[in-house]
Amino acid sequence: MLVNILLAEASFAPSLENMTAHIFTKLSTVPQRQAPARATSVPVSCTAREPARTHAPCVRSPALHENRRAVLFGTVGAAISTLVVREASATEYTTLYGQAKGPTDYGSQEGKLTKDSAKYSYEYPTTWKRDNVNKVQKGMQGIDTRIINPRVKGMTAFVVTFGRAGEDDKNFKLGDVDATLQGFSGADYDLNDAVTYAQEKSSNKRDADGQTFYDYEIFGPELNYLASVTLNRGKVYALFVKSPAKAYKQNEDDLRKCIETFRTI
Repeated sequence: MLVNILLAEASFAPSLENMTAHIFTKLSTVPQRQAPARATSVPVSCTAREPARTHAPCVRSPALHENRRAVLFGTVGAAISTLVVREASATEYTTLYGQAKGPTDYGSQEGKLTKDSAKYSYEYPTTWKRDNVNKVQKGMQGIDTRIINPRVKGMTAFVVTFGRAGEDDKNFKLGDVDATLQGFSGADYDLNDAVTYAQEKSSNKRDADGQTFYDYEIFGPELNYLASVTLNRGKVYALFVKSPAKAYKQNEDDLRKCIETFRTI
């Protein structure tokens, strides 16, 4: 009964973190039950009757009380775990459409990104937010669009486009992890260090919807990167997903969703 009441109260919390804090705060303040004092029988002087017996008061074992608290915490913990699983499985995604316009067209596409005019697309969690790209980032770094996770500092997805393509270009030998990613290091200043000090690097070539993609994974002590690069109509399109290493596992499904749904149109 207590568990149901606490979960009902917590459902009004603005976030899962606040809900959990509310429940365990309530539990920590539940007072220990004290056994009620029982009256002790007082012997009555009587020569014709057997002297009255006294009864020892009933004392509850502290261990029994702690066991009950442990069971209660375990029940609430299981309920919260179920809610966490439901929240994770209920992630909704939004499709981003990008136009890959040149620096001279900077600002003309803001707020006008639609499927009809798009050159590429990918899906990202609806809780992530669009981050405006400035003129320097667009013109000098080649960043076309960027999405950030407001809940995790440093977690972002961004698309880089260049007007030159082909594996003959020394900066974009797509089968070579280091050569390819270092060619994009100007778009993200952490990328070069991540490639240099990576604890694990891998690449994979795949086909999707008749198009070839080169996928890369970089795992380091501080940052992890997932990337997907493709060539289309004389342009290089590259989607990068960047995450702090400590937050990667918890968000891996969402990060991979971005990469797996990346397409050029």
